[in-house]
Amino acid sequence: MNILFLADPNSIHDIKWISFFTEKYNCFLVMRPYSAEVMGKENFSAFEEKHHVKILGVIEDFSLRHFFRTIKQFQFLNTEIRSHKIDLLHIMYAEPNALWAYFRNSLNIPIVLTTRGTDVLKTIPFFFNNPGILNKLVAACYKKALLKCDVITCTSYRQKESVLKLTAKKAQKVEVIRTGVDIDKILGDTTVFKLSELEGRKYVFFPRAMRPLYQHEFAISAIKLLPEEIRNKFSFVFIDKNSADNNYVSLIRNEMNDCEANFIWLNNLEQSVLFQTYKNASLVVMTPASDGSPVSAVETMLCKVPLILPPLPYDKDLFSEGVVFFESWKAEDLALQIESLLEGDQKLNTESSFQNAINLADRKREMTKLGRIYSEIAPKKS
Repeated sequence: MNILFLADPNSIHDIKWISFFTEKYNCFLVMRPYSAEVMGKENFSAFEEKHHVKILGVIEDFSLRHFFRTIKQFQFLNTEIRSHKIDLLHIMYAEPNALWAYFRNSLNIPIVLTTRGTDVLKTIPFFFNNPGILNKLVAACYKKALLKCDVITCTSYRQKESVLKLTAKKAQKVEVIRTGVDIDKILGDTTVFKLSELEGRKYVFFPRAMRPLYQHEFAISAIKLLPEEIRNKFSFVFIDKNSADNNYVSLIRNEMNDCEANFIWLNNLEQSVLFQTYKNASLVVMTPASDGSPVSAVETMLCKVPLILPPLPYDKDLFSEGVVFFESWKAEDLALQIESLLEGDQKLNTESSFQNAINLADRKREMTKLGRIYSEIAPKKS
């Protein structure tokens, strides 16, 4: 089978999904201009060699404003599909990539769409929920595109509910396939990857990327409200200091400077270093404005570390015992939960959350489900 992925080669989640199939199938990739800019076209060859994926090029976003450009990009996509005898197109992340499924009949191959969270929970619903002719036209295109997908996979049940709502429950097939984690790698011995900056420290870990979506300024507001004893006893560890979002990094730096606490701000961490950083943490905290089934949360659960999540409708089967949610978007509520867990007033059943992660978020198991879908909708060469 020849599979073409419309994906972000800079996304570790996209690459892990794709890499599961590169040994069995011939895998090809097209990407958006922003992804190409981040990667650098000079790095395409090295990427192909490392991941065994053939890059076919860059595709501009589907746009109603730029209709003729969109038609030209469709022709490019169609030509590549014919030239490389592609059997199946898998579109990663729905906004705006899902719009290419509008041409499903002309492309004449099965299409799988994967949603990740914010795409179908916030950005696409915006077009459905706001007035204006352009918004209505875009919403209509999204609805038609979603209906033309042969299968839509979502990483949480909430995303599935949103897809069904957007399509008036007419989508052909919508399944939950979680992003999943590499359980064996997490459970392996990572002690040699312990960071010297954290040696001998007790710390609270905030592992999400430096983007406004993850609301680190809210977390810092809660840290400011913690008793002085806790702020002196624990360090507060953030990552992604080298984020490309310079404005947001500057905002967070200012917030940290305005807070009397010991902050340790690291660059992005290699996977094994990240796992060891989880394992040594006293507590892990996340404050995203929207979320799916976050890999970082599942990794925390596998490391048997207490976890605080925001008041969002996460999947209850996965995030139940062993996880605590702060009650509202008030810094006081988050501060109280942090204090309660660090002082030992509240105990979490981390063994239960560990078992949930094992049972419901094993990447191998989830990718096997996806492989079955591939075989069902494009069975010729599977």
